[in-house]
Amino acid sequence: MFRILKSVSLPGFLCTLIVPFQLAQRVVVFNPKGTYEYQQTTFSHAKRVKHLKQGTVVHVKRLVRRGVMTRYQLTNGTYLTGNKQWVSVK
Repeated sequence: MFRILKSVSLPGFLCTLIVPFQLAQRVVVFNPKGTYEYQQTTFSHAKRVKHLKQGTVVHVKRLVRRGVMTRYQLTNGTYLTGNKQWVSVK
């Protein structure tokens, strides 16, 4: 049901990126304070587009990797964090 994309071993740490075989079509904002959509995969205050409140459902176009970070590209062309403490797959 899941596949391992990459395992990284550092002294004292083991990081594994595990994703479902099928890309999530929708994600829900999980963080109580909400999160932001950004213009590019590099997130900065100047590149914020819109604030999303907790419980907002957004549609995903594709999964984008930027270094060790995972971003979701939304259907409107903006980007959202892939951090599981901020968003969850619906």
